[in-house]
Amino acid sequence: VALRERPQVTTMSRSERAPRYGGVEQEARLSVLTAHMHRRAEYKTEEWAQTVTQWYGRNLDFIVVPWVTLVVFATVWTVLIERIGAVTRASRRLESMSAALSVVEAALAFLIVFRLARAAQRYWEARQAAGRMIASCRSLASTATAAMGVDDSELFRRWIAAFPVATKNYLRGQGDSRELAGLLPAADVALLLRAQCQPIWVVDVARRLLVEWARERESVLDAHLVSAMVRDLDLLTLDFGAMERINNTPLPFVYVAHLRVFLLVFLAAVPLVYANTWRFGTPFVTALVAFALLGLEAAAVECERPFARDPNHFALELFCVVVDTNLMQTRACFLGVPPDSKPPRDDDDD
Repeated sequence: VALRERPQVTTMSRSERAPRYGGVEQEARLSVLTAHMHRRAEYKTEEWAQTVTQWYGRNLDFIVVPWVTLVVFATVWTVLIERIGAVTRASRRLESMSAALSVVEAALAFLIVFRLARAAQRYWEARQAAGRMIASCRSLASTATAAMGVDDSELFRRWIAAFPVATKNYLRGQGDSRELAGLLPAADVALLLRAQCQPIWVVDVARRLLVEWARERESVLDAHLVSAMVRDLDLLTLDFGAMERINNTPLPFVYVAHLRVFLLVFLAAVPLVYANTWRFGTPFVTALVAFALLGLEAAAVECERPFARDPNHFALELFCVVVDTNLMQTRACFLGVPPDSKPPRDDDDD
């Protein structure tokens, strides 16, 4: 019922609209966002040693159980071959199936390549949507400040700065009022955090503020500027929708289940077919092959929905900080003050 009601935005007086960018409240807000950033797996592309020796970020927790199970199975099978003659004879008969296993290996390689390609595509699409979101926020803030003026666009800019935070909260299913402290009035923060879909709430409020301002204008130039800002708001909605789709839609179960069944069957067949040839080297070769193939599946799982707090996921808090500081710079530019200085308050201008 609350979502059907018209968003009630707190009216701010002239002194309340005065910017706190660069002040204590903004520093505290950005400090909270920075503190909430998770540790990401980072590397330098030109360094081999770091990428080879660094274990953090490989999603090993995902493959521990199947990997250990396969290595134990290979070890037990090898010991049985060495100790029990009947098992040895059975192993020799299974060795003739190496050609058939090669065919399965080729089919499995195709499935794994497709899985990785889809995961990489989803990862890149998610990053593109996040980049477009940041660009749209910058464009909206700049156009609104030029059209409305620094004072009249203050509340609109604040709601635009809140959009990345609302998007992060929706994608992760959590929120912290301290990340919006000083940006919006406490009453608006409470309403926003209660919204079922926070990004849409922000867009609705921003659209309402824009329409209310436009109703007071009649010039053709203002109409064009309003149309441009409406398009940017529509783009924000589309970019959020793209991230929502990726986050809420993993690959179909039928494909993932099919891949994992054949992956485990292949890895279990490796010691059965080759143990008579590799002897006690079988567990080590099985461990290596299983680590390679299971690691590819783990990488795909890690990257297909990159909005949580795993090592290879996006630092969504960083996107919020970037937009907040960019909008601070936009306001400083229209005030004619250096971007690294504290903007004068409206009451100081009087």
